[in-house]
Amino acid sequence: MAISVHDERVRKALFDLGYKNQVTAIAASFLLPSIIAVSYYSRLPKPQLWWWLGLMFLAGAMVAANRLLTARFIRHKEIDREFVERWRRSYFFLVSFIGFSWGNVGLLFVPENATQNVVLILIFLGVGAGASSTAGMHHLKGMYAGTAIGIFIQLLYLPHAFGEHALPLQMIMLLYMLVLFFVGRNVNRLVLDSILLRFENEEVLQQKMQEAARADRANHDKSMFLAAASHDLRQPVHALLLFVAALHQRIRDARQLELVGHIQKAGQTIANLFNALMELSRLESGSEKIELADVSVRDLLQQTVERQRPQAEHKGLKLDARAMRVADDMMVRTDIVLLGRIADNLISNAIRYTQHGRILVSLRLRRPDVLWLEIWDTGVGISADSLPKIFDPYFQVANAERDRSKGLGLGLAIVRKTADLLGYQIEVCSRPGKGTRFRLVLPGAWTARHHPQWQDADQLHAHDLTGRRLLLIDDDTMVLEAMRILLSSWNADLRLARDGNECRSLLAEEDWVPDCVLCDYRLPGTENGIDLLNMLVDRYPDVVAILQTGELDPKLRDMAEDAGYIVLTKPIAVGLLASTLAAVLPN
Repeated sequence: MAISVHDERVRKALFDLGYKNQVTAIAASFLLPSIIAVSYYSRLPKPQLWWWLGLMFLAGAMVAANRLLTARFIRHKEIDREFVERWRRSYFFLVSFIGFSWGNVGLLFVPENATQNVVLILIFLGVGAGASSTAGMHHLKGMYAGTAIGIFIQLLYLPHAFGEHALPLQMIMLLYMLVLFFVGRNVNRLVLDSILLRFENEEVLQQKMQEAARADRANHDKSMFLAAASHDLRQPVHALLLFVAALHQRIRDARQLELVGHIQKAGQTIANLFNALMELSRLESGSEKIELADVSVRDLLQQTVERQRPQAEHKGLKLDARAMRVADDMMVRTDIVLLGRIADNLISNAIRYTQHGRILVSLRLRRPDVLWLEIWDTGVGISADSLPKIFDPYFQVANAERDRSKGLGLGLAIVRKTADLLGYQIEVCSRPGKGTRFRLVLPGAWTARHHPQWQDADQLHAHDLTGRRLLLIDDDTMVLEAMRILLSSWNADLRLARDGNECRSLLAEEDWVPDCVLCDYRLPGTENGIDLLNMLVDRYPDVVAILQTGELDPKLRDMAEDAGYIVLTKPIAVGLLASTLAAVLPN
């Protein structure tokens, strides 16, 4: 790695390291000389001892003063290049003076006491080793200067202390100096490498943070686009499906009915694709909220299977549901809507890729606290190469031509993301030409004394609303007309309004009290659908309030449901509208 110590950021980092290490130099300048003086006081030459202690204490005081002045500067001003350069020059002088002071420990040598002299030399060499590491980390030239000054001064004192034995000691000390230079240089390189690596990591982290910020902005922009698309695209699709449903009820000619059926199928495909894209977008954006409740999985599966049974029978398939007896009373703490979405998509996927045979939905108790929800089919199967891709959006087995009758390629992607959101494990095993088994592992199961019974959705009908007074509020002329035609065909007593003012004028003109209000959320002006429903519910406490919206914001749904309103998301399937009205307006 190419290293340049002239880089300003590196110099600041080295300054910070040296500033922190000054504490060690201060301690060494005061404590070690004091320990030597106390330990050998009676055997040391007194004038030389006071001179040496004076040098050491002066060195320590100079380092302490430098640190205090530096700390004061840092508290009041920003560290710039000029200050760092001044500090490095002062540090070079200080470390040189410390080397000079420690070198003069030779003043304490006593020719008659070789043992004491050796101890002093060992202390000196130990201090040199420590200095080569600490000073060498951040100021290599200063380490060179301080070490060289100290050792060369020592060389001058050795003949006085050891006489004819001084020469070998001088050679050893010179060799030791070279070793200290080598060690200090290596330490300095390691420190520089670590500093540069830290800077690179910080730059990478900064880039990642910027990328994350851009991704957040992109997600926000996407959410804004989807919010607009949700309203602007759902409205015409919603109106189209309503018009086609109303037209289908009026036509009696077989050939025209066939043509209308094709239009209806195409419109429903558009609605399905749009809903799937919006659903996948909510899951990817993290805006989907989990609402936990105690759920009877058996009842949920029974409802899902009954809802899918007509589709299976249309293809001549047998759709069965089996549950272990012990699993009949098992409850799971989960989100009933999200779990139902997984089951719906898995069963629908099995029906789509099975041409003959049967589909089995089973519920088994694997352990006292784990349920296995499995969907078995006798379909085309999945090759080993395709298994890792089946949960990718738009990937479909054996549908390279993108035949829409084989689905949109989003169902399993939604299954995977929903399972991940709930924290469930999903497993797949398949044999090409034999069939496939999907397994959803549901933790947290326990026995319940009671569990709710679900009403079969096929038993709900709303095609006869004779005598029922419905108020419809929507600013989209096309949707308003489509709803008028459809609801009128169900014999409803219907009133229409485009906004709150028109609604108030309508209700003020005649003695007519609505049984049910269907109101769009986005209305002209400052008033929205929830505000208008609040006003109507205050005026007519017994009215059933239904909010229709194409908005994606989950907060909107929460606000409406907290107020006690039913929420239907556009485009609204005619069957769902019929079953909802049948449920809230019983005969």
